[in-house]
Amino acid sequence: MKLEKDTTVAHYKILTEIGKGGMGEVYLARDTKLNREVAIKLAHDEYRNSAGFRVSKG
Repeated sequence: MKLEKDTTVAHYKILTEIGKGGMGEVYLARDTKLNREVAIKLAHDEYRNSAGFRVSKG
């Protein structure tokens, strides 16, 4: 899923795509709660829906 600049996901505002590969895309985003830049990796649908996939929040 390609995200455009200024898209909001939870409390993260997407700034730009910084990488992509076989499993997904990596974005530079602004954490609006902590007011700092973070990297967010979004996995492609086929990986998000697999039994072995887990979400990391920390």
